Amino acid sequence: MFAQIMFPLSHKSIACSRRGSKKQKIQPAVSLKIPIITTKVPGCIDIVLNEGYGFLCEASDSKSLIKKIIEFIDANDKNPESIDLKVNKVFEHVSENFNRESIIERFKLTAKQH
Repeated sequence: MFAQIMFPLSHKSIACSRRGSKKQKIQPAVSLKIPIITTKVPGCIDIVLNEGYGFLCEASDSKSLIKKIIEFIDANDKNPESIDLKVNKVFEHVSENFNRESIIERFKLTAKQH
């Protein structure tokens, strides 16, 4: 059972947090186009906006995490194209919204407001 579960997860990033700020752990997976399971907390949901971008579980809820792992395995077995679609959507989102230019522009706008 352990090997059956771990093998499909070897090409998956799981970043679970009770609090936000796990972007640093998710961004490498995005840049390598690795599917993501993460928690619905600030920071993580800035990158994985909704279920169309990855797999989101509830914070501090092991049953929710297990459910998302099973969903990933099932989707990978039945419809691997759906996994590719999520990976590509989150990659595009991060490329457009977390690149150097967009971050500098947001900083400038914030600085002007203060």
